[in-house]
Amino acid sequence: MATNTSPTKISRFVRTLRQIADSSGVVSPAEINKLARASQQDIEDFRAEWPRINRERQRAIVNAMNEAAELSVQSDFTDLFFTLLDDPDEFVRAGAVDGLWENELPKLARRLLRMLMEDQSSLVRAFAAEGLGHFLLRAEEGRLVNPTAAALTEALLTRFGDEREDLDVRRHALESIAFSSDSRVNAAIRRGYDEDEPIMRASAVFAMGRTNDMGWSEVVLRELPSRDAAMRYEAAYAAGELMLVDALPTLFDIVSMDSDTEVRQSAIWALGQIGGNEARRVLEAILDGGDEALRTVAEDALSELDFGEGMTPFDLFEFDVEDASNGNGEYHDESDDEEEEE
Repeated sequence: MATNTSPTKISRFVRTLRQIADSSGVVSPAEINKLARASQQDIEDFRAEWPRINRERQRAIVNAMNEAAELSVQSDFTDLFFTLLDDPDEFVRAGAVDGLWENELPKLARRLLRMLMEDQSSLVRAFAAEGLGHFLLRAEEGRLVNPTAAALTEALLTRFGDEREDLDVRRHALESIAFSSDSRVNAAIRRGYDEDEPIMRASAVFAMGRTNDMGWSEVVLRELPSRDAAMRYEAAYAAGELMLVDALPTLFDIVSMDSDTEVRQSAIWALGQIGGNEARRVLEAILDGGDEALRTVAEDALSELDFGEGMTPFDLFEFDVEDASNGNGEYHDESDDEEEEE
């Protein structure tokens, strides 16, 4: 008598992963989103299935997850990205770090710190150096206790100071160090700015903006009209971070005449940070223009301007301080109320 056996039931998660793996086409958002918000069983199945997928397809899947996550907060692949931090392929590991960009768990900070110091891939070390920046900021604000701000700063300074290290690792380390209150930071930024590599010099200017140190204003203003598009981009960003009112005339010129769209977008963002009536007029004019990409950035910049109105240096020139603060109360940052996760 024949034994009646039923096939093992395959979960929708596994079925989807196999379908994506076996296909050679572009991974669609609809397909990849079926892997989002994985359950514990899904994660275990993912670990079992992943090694069977060829390397190029693995990379395509990681890229698709990152692209979907950028489009929607519902596309949450956090647990899968954590799993892929151990992948043997450097591009997959780097993609996983990139996918965890907004994650604030202390365990990720510790993992990135280890990757920065020990990973054999310079690509992965560069992504780790970049990802540690916002953790250093949290540590400086007292919202992260392990690793400490001192430990993060020391590791980043070590990577930046090693001239044998890959350029991208060094420059991303410099950008992240800028959040530190360590007395050695300004010297590191100056050293980066004095180097010959244009991309390192641009990263140094980016770091100047992150320091919120007005002592860098002269350098930032000098670099705004640079011939190098990457430098103009970072200088515009730094001008916004430092809220440099003196940068407004040059920023207006960049917005209206620069040949590089990304540089113009950076300048538009900066106008939203600095504020003022003329900045508002320029931003509103962009909304009436035909460039959709610029309109989107201008809308966000106007939102920032509206939110910060009455608190920027430019506005202090236009309004009486008493009138500006009357009835508004104090700005309260909810992040100050967050408790540190052990």
